[in-house]
Amino acid sequence: MSIENEIENFYKSAHESDWKNVPILLPVDSDNFIIEGYVSKHDIALTMGKENEYLIQEEEIVPTNQAYVNYAKYFFKKEHFNFVGKYEYNNEILNFVLSIRYENDKFECIFRNKDGNRYEELEIKELFDRSKIESHDENSLLTLAHVTNIFEKIHHNLPLHEIAPIIHPIASEYINTYDKNLLKNTFTFGIIYQKCGQKNEKEILSNSKNSDEFDEFLDFIGQRVCLKNFSKFRGMLDIKNDDTGFESVYEVHNESEIMFHVSTMLPLSNSDQQHIEKKRHIGNDRVTIIFQDSDTVFSPRIIKSKLLHVFMIIQPVKIDGITKRYKISVMSKKDVPYFEPVIRPPFIFEKNSNLKKFILSKLINAEYASLKAPAFSSFSEQTIKPALDKLSSKLNQLTFNFTWLSDFAFYNYSHLTSTGAKNFKEFSMNVRPTPFDTNNPILNLMPKNLLKRLNSIMKDQASTQVKKDQDEKQNRNKVEKRLKNQVADFDIQLKKKDIPKIKISENLTDSQLNVQDLHKSTSSLSLNKILRSRKSSSASDIVKNDSFEEKQ
Repeated sequence: MSIENEIENFYKSAHESDWKNVPILLPVDSDNFIIEGYVSKHDIALTMGKENEYLIQEEEIVPTNQAYVNYAKYFFKKEHFNFVGKYEYNNEILNFVLSIRYENDKFECIFRNKDGNRYEELEIKELFDRSKIESHDENSLLTLAHVTNIFEKIHHNLPLHEIAPIIHPIASEYINTYDKNLLKNTFTFGIIYQKCGQKNEKEILSNSKNSDEFDEFLDFIGQRVCLKNFSKFRGMLDIKNDDTGFESVYEVHNESEIMFHVSTMLPLSNSDQQHIEKKRHIGNDRVTIIFQDSDTVFSPRIIKSKLLHVFMIIQPVKIDGITKRYKISVMSKKDVPYFEPVIRPPFIFEKNSNLKKFILSKLINAEYASLKAPAFSSFSEQTIKPALDKLSSKLNQLTFNFTWLSDFAFYNYSHLTSTGAKNFKEFSMNVRPTPFDTNNPILNLMPKNLLKRLNSIMKDQASTQVKKDQDEKQNRNKVEKRLKNQVADFDIQLKKKDIPKIKISENLTDSQLNVQDLHKSTSSLSLNKILRSRKSSSASDIVKNDSFEEKQ
């Protein structure tokens, strides 16, 4: 049965029962879509007991791009902690980067994985009983054992393989740049006008004239702009030859530019019966608004598009002939993660500036949520995942170079679960011989408590190596001094441009020769030329077991 016949049968059954309570969404679509918001007057009576409008408060308007903007606003250059690690998903080991900030008895978290960024707020009581902790400062709460609890809250039932703190003064710079590169600040959304009783795509996309209610809504949601020579974000609309119409609706919200593809403003051609040109824009959007003058059944299956994932249905509510309220509902495919702000019952909102911000925020967050659907997995695989892998590798390397830790993942999750370690100091760590230089002024940029913990762990293991380091350094200096004397005796003068390049094998001398010190300015000196210059047995002894090959 076609969607048109389904709607006709639904209308017939509605006439026989209660025409006033005809839902604007076809119930059968609930199998593939999640419905949030207004469905019918009957549903309003059940949820509220009476019909009334809901006034949106300023604090309910959830900021857009939180997961991408909040790091720069609230984390960057402020006290916070970053972690890098790996987890298992569908038999694949994936990277993640986690940023945590403690504020007012809650953790603000930004979790980055192959699907993008996610912002979460977790109450202390959700993670552990704070009263059992000896010290109540924020640093004592951020032990690695507790970070695993945060990961489990964010990513339910996914095995955590490893996690490690990121320790480097400029690490936040790399994270901030990564977030900015993924930030999307230009959007296109469709606005489709559906007249009362229209039930197929051809009828709906054939609309070329607006009702007064639709014109009023367009003026409410944005500003009309002339497309000719339009200098701002054009959303793939033609700005030279008027091929996509003469005007459109444009708006800026939270520093994001929005261009609406309005169905009645896109050109209507008699030769284009399938409305290919209109669908080329509206059908390629991921989120669209369906505007209805009155209660009219809508199904997402009416508009044939593989990319459209979220539909926002809006109807005007008139009082004394004036539109003072709007009824709103949202239909999104079931594989689209939930997104805020919440549409609260009775789903009828007073028409004001807060409602406009609310709608625009909902649309932008719907776009981000849609990109996480399986249909757009290629976007994740081609853009986000490679960038995240590169970021994780860089952060591991920064920590390795800065802290002298011999392992990138010096926190081993399996060790934690097997030993029941509850404190950061209990973790086994492999440390290179050199301890922290406490006189290094750059360490003042590090959180003092975290630095103190790392230093205490490293001090005991590193102090046993000090004498050994000194002995090795003395032996190395003796060898280098003897080599310098030998090379000086060669008295070979070569111009830099004539110096051939050499390939140094991995098999170094027993004396651990420093090749750069050996050659100095004549770093590419050919061994054959040295031996020809002076037939010295001492020279052959020096380079015994070494292998040098002259590059062609």
